[in-house]
Amino acid sequence: MPKTFDLFQKMKYNETEKWDEMKGFYRYKGNNPIAELNDYRCAHKLMEMGIKGNVHIPRRKIDEKSLLFDDVHINKMRKHNVSEREAKKYISEAVMSITKRNGLTENYYHKEGLVYVNPSENMIKTAFKKDEFSDNVLKIMEVLSEYGY
Repeated sequence: MPKTFDLFQKMKYNETEKWDEMKGFYRYKGNNPIAELNDYRCAHKLMEMGIKGNVHIPRRKIDEKSLLFDDVHINKMRKHNVSEREAKKYISEAVMSITKRNGLTENYYHKEGLVYVNPSENMIKTAFKKDEFSDNVLKIMEVLSEYGY
């Protein structure tokens, strides 16, 4: 933000793109209090691409150690071959998460894997490695990389 009221007025009325970015950034910080401007810019780019849900950069914090792991679904049924340890690592080191389905899931994005958590059940519902990323996830990872994540 500008240091003086005059500079603020100049930005607001003469630099509309910069003003719009500042307004968006401070709205974003309402849900992501520790976000930096680069985090917002990356999240904004993802939202412009049509990513559904609430993007959190940095990731939404969760106590991954306390999460249960749905091994039957993840490995026996879906054959993702992801260990509980790997899934929890993906969560703890994720640079971004997306809240989806009105808060029923929080998806954690790590360069090596993706994890879907159901916070109300305190359960890791699914996890898979980067070799199973869809085209959409690959595009997300590309944008994260462009912004230095």
